[in-house]
This record gives sequence, C-alpha cells and structure tokens, in this order.
Amino acid sequence: MSERRIITEYVHPPIPYRCNDWRATREGDDEDYIVGWGSTEQDAIDDLIAEEGAAQDEAEARAARKAVSK
Repeated sequence: MSERRIITEYVHPPIPYRCNDWRATREGDDEDYIVGWGSTEQDAIDDLIAEEGAAQDEAEARAARKAVSK
C-alpha cells in the first residue's frame, strides 16, 4: 500500500501571529486525525511528519506497557 499524499492548505487566520498560516494533513483524514502547522508550507509538512512520528512512538509505548502488565 502506498503512503497517502500530504495535503496542504493556506489558512491565514485573522490574527497577527503568523506561525500557523499553513496546515498539513494526509489525504482522506478528517479533523480527528493528526495535523501539522507552520508559518510556511514546508514547516507544516515537517510538523505533520514529526507529529506522526510522535504518535507512532506513543502507540508503541502503550503497547509495550500493556505487554509488560500481562
């Protein structure tokens, strides 16, 4: 199975803080999934990939704790 495409969107919220102008998600994900944010499109993509890695690490840690507690 191939990896799903990353979709980016220029959000530009009406606030002076420009660090969240771009949002990155995976194709097919809804708002309950992992989102990356950044001041540039590439920053949002990098943040999404980092957040996905952190979520995977947390899932693996939960599985390890569950296996140890059995």
